[in-house]
Amino acid sequence: MKEGPCKETYTAFQDCVEETAEKKKESIGKCFPMLDKCMEAHSDYYQPILAAENAALEPLMKEEERLLAMLKGGGCKESFMAWLDCSEEAEKNKQDFITKCAGVSAKLDKCLDADSEYYQPYFALVKTAEEHMENEVQAFFSRKQP
Repeated sequence: MKEGPCKETYTAFQDCVEETAEKKKESIGKCFPMLDKCMEAHSDYYQPILAAENAALEPLMKEEERLLAMLKGGGCKESFMAWLDCSEEAEKNKQDFITKCAGVSAKLDKCLDADSEYYQPYFALVKTAEEHMENEVQAFFSRKQP
């Protein structure tokens, strides 16, 4: 990408995706927040991709009740509840979720990974949403290149 206010962030995003693939991790979810934050700050320019992001999250929202029950009922209940509390507190106090909740997010990710068999339906939905979002981001930036 040679234009746009998030070009450096997009390069970092691509590096993150490549690093995740090299380490053979299933989730590239840690890569999106940095790009998402920049795009939201420049929403006038990135409106089409932000709309695609919302569309990518739609399958997760449709399954929200089932996913919440799974997360609240499995072996990662404590980590999930700490993450949920942090998320709600960040929203209530208008704080940056990514910065505020990095520690509890990492603990939750580690717990979910450790019990990946139980949480497979969650991982499958997240992976589908991430793949859709990654494709939309790459397509958007490909169209923007001269």
